[in-house]
Order: sequence, then structure tokens, then C-alpha cells
Amino acid sequence: MIATLDSADSEFTTQEIVSASRRILKKGFSPSHATQILSALLDKGLVYRNRHGKYSFAVPLMAAFVARQDVSGLVD
Repeated sequence: MIATLDSADSEFTTQEIVSASRRILKKGFSPSHATQILSALLDKGLVYRNRHGKYSFAVPLMAAFVARQDVSGLVD
């Protein structure tokens, strides 16, 4: 979901992830689910919190890499 955001290469919020998931998936993420996902990504070092409520990928151009992956089997 994060890679589909216009702001994926800079910074993004939980609400942006929730909105994108509701637009793309049949059953979108709840805000608490998105927060849990971000927490797991933080623990793995894939994203970091750069200021209150704003997150960024830890690796430059990670959004473009993720967007190129074939996830057709994951999306309904």
C-alpha cells in the first residue's frame, strides 16, 4: 500500500495507508492494523519515524522497488 502513495518516496502517514488500502483492497486496513504494520516495519528497520505521525522508507528508492514487484496474486 505504501508504494502506491504519491508521497511514498518522501513521507507518509497512517491515514494515507488506510485510505489507499480502502481504495485498492476489498477490505481495507483499519487505522490500528496500519499502525501495527508500521510498527513491524519499524522493528525490521524498513521504515523510520521522521517526525510525529510521519514515516519514511529507510532505504532510498524503496517505494519504486516495491512497486515493481509482482503482487498480482496478493490483491483481490
